[in-house]
Amino acid sequence: MIAIALNAIMLACMFLGLFAVRVENVAPDDLASVTQADRTLVEAISTRDTTKANALLDEQMTWIDRQGKRRGKIEVIHDFATLVTGQEVDVEVHNYGTVVVITGVRQGATKTEAVFLRVWAKGSTGWRVFAYHETPVPSNLHSLTLEPASATGVEGDSKCENPCKSIPYKPKTQDQKDIISAWLRMEVAAIVTNDADQWASTVLDGISFFDISSPQPKRIAMKPFRMAQINDNKKTNAVMPVEPVESVDIWTFGDAGVMVMLQPVGGRPIYWTRVWVKRDGRFQMVASYWTQIAPPTVP
Repeated sequence: MIAIALNAIMLACMFLGLFAVRVENVAPDDLASVTQADRTLVEAISTRDTTKANALLDEQMTWIDRQGKRRGKIEVIHDFATLVTGQEVDVEVHNYGTVVVITGVRQGATKTEAVFLRVWAKGSTGWRVFAYHETPVPSNLHSLTLEPASATGVEGDSKCENPCKSIPYKPKTQDQKDIISAWLRMEVAAIVTNDADQWASTVLDGISFFDISSPQPKRIAMKPFRMAQINDNKKTNAVMPVEPVESVDIWTFGDAGVMVMLQPVGGRPIYWTRVWVKRDGRFQMVASYWTQIAPPTVP
């Protein structure tokens, strides 16, 4: 159980969509092998080559598509023929030592369809894809309306157990504990205290992020944009309603970690994939994608 004085938990998440910052600490030869492997994976998806893909996917990998469906490796290979393909543009490679984050935009036949995140992690068998996450661009987002804030979860409310006092996750290592603590500090700064400076200290400098409120066509904004949002919320004392975390998984790779979380927003189920790296003795977030789970199709 992880106890912390946490009042509310969601505004930061809604606006922390995609973070990316370059940290050049992967050996050139190693980086070349990762980028080549990534191109091979993209080609395998396009040609439906399950043999090639199987060799590049980690046994514990998690795959979240634009409909918010989460799959493990066995399911990905089983459903391989149904995976969405398309031209990838604006591809960037972000190096964090034991993990490499690759981001970009997937184009459909006539329009931009989604932004994507692929996390490659280095293990005993070499570099493998450990996480894949697609987020549909705003024109394809399922309707997501946030209700006005309520008193639920505000300090002193004894009814707020999750996430105010605990979440459904028991860390097994100190790094996992530290990542959870860093995530909670980030959430508190953004939605409880509306402390832009504190929030900024929990993510690396030089970031850009996917934000549905950004005026940019692909909803890409910079760090000052998010800090301005937090400062505006502070002026109006805005607080979002707290919603319980339903599940959390964390894997660590040296000084980096991958977190996959299921936590609703406005009553809508949302999957989050976040990447953390340890800098200056503490974990800071470098990537965060969220995707709403699509409602069941009505026949």
